[in-house]
Amino acid sequence: MIQAFIILGIVTLLSYLSQRHQQENGMENMRWDIYLIILTIFLILMFGLRKSYNDTINYRRGYKLSVDITTFLSERSNFDIFSNPLFYAFQSLIRTMTNNYTYFFLICACYINILNVSFIKKNTEIRNFAFSMFIY
Repeated sequence: MIQAFIILGIVTLLSYLSQRHQQENGMENMRWDIYLIILTIFLILMFGLRKSYNDTINYRRGYKLSVDITTFLSERSNFDIFSNPLFYAFQSLIRTMTNNYTYFFLICACYINILNVSFIKKNTEIRNFAFSMFIY
């Protein structure tokens, strides 16, 4: 539990530094700064390099049991709309490139964190950015 509080503190500190840097330099409309880039890289590494947490074991197991993309595309049952076909297609595509689940986690973490941080940055006022990242 202490690890979660440390991560929360680092994320809040980096987002506050980004907020303050942009306010002091009059760059409220600036999309990215050095603190925001460090924050995003930190989040990607924390979520991408995880070895155990809530559902990590289930994702690892599912990744190891997944098939390559050609096998996935050849089975008609994989395209059932209620069985989450896009996620399994993405998983099969990554599985075709590598057997290492860490790369799968890192690719997912890049995609998710860049989109989420960009969305929060774009849709919050600069004075509320650190609080918004604290909530995230």
